[in-house]
Amino acid sequence: MFIIKIIKWRKQHKTLIITESRGGGASEILSAQRFWVYKRVFTLAEKFFPRCVKLRSQAFTLAEVLITLGIIGVVAAMTLPAVINNTQNKQLETALKKAYSNLGQVTQLVVQEDFGGVIDVTNAMSASSYFVKYYKNSVICNGKSATNGCPSNASSNYCTFMQNTYKTYNGKPQAGCVGNDAISNTIDSTTIYFDAPGPNETGITAQNILMAVDVNGWQKKPNRWGHDMFLFQITKQGKLLPMGADSTSYSEDEYCSLTSTAATNGYGCTARAINEPDYFKNLPK
Repeated sequence: MFIIKIIKWRKQHKTLIITESRGGGASEILSAQRFWVYKRVFTLAEKFFPRCVKLRSQAFTLAEVLITLGIIGVVAAMTLPAVINNTQNKQLETALKKAYSNLGQVTQLVVQEDFGGVIDVTNAMSASSYFVKYYKNSVICNGKSATNGCPSNASSNYCTFMQNTYKTYNGKPQAGCVGNDAISNTIDSTTIYFDAPGPNETGITAQNILMAVDVNGWQKKPNRWGHDMFLFQITKQGKLLPMGADSTSYSEDEYCSLTSTAATNGYGCTARAINEPDYFKNLPK
């Protein structure tokens, strides 16, 4: 037979203890199954004996602490990658805006100071020499020379290097190599790729001066078109156009696609990256 001692008052500690005793007088710890009964008893006791009742506070058990830490760990594991990814994408967005601003200013200097208002170059190497001189401590990469961060695993034509280094917008390997004619590393950690029309140039890039910019340098990932690698087109009047804008060689819809398997996918993403506020929040994995 069980005898329930409802209230036991310890004056020296001013606490109310509820215990459950057997007939022999031995105390037994409060049972979880009958907790709701005792909770009701405490509520009534507090209501009718407010001066005599004070519930004893209890510390967390080790098991409770471990469970809490485990829950925190699971939540952190679920949210931390997203936080890191958002931070990295925000850094890429900031780097693109900076690179775009710098390239725009340099383009104007080249057109006005070196060409008198109308740019006219017949090959990428000559174009690169004009642009590079306006970037402090910048150099034109030459073959396998590793000077100032130039790639040491390339030849004078950087097509193979670019294909092995960059992926398309949606992560396909062996991206295209527009801009493979000359490379320059700049002081602000960007890499610029030059592709100007040669005398025998045909196809979509004919008569167009193109420049691709890796906004955090070729040595640093993600190395993907439309993520940290962006293409621009320069008019003969010196206007810098983000690729994908109206009248540029590579359109947004065709060359900035989540599903395309083309090696050129990502060439047309620059205009979206600059103009759409949520572009970097929705980059494909």
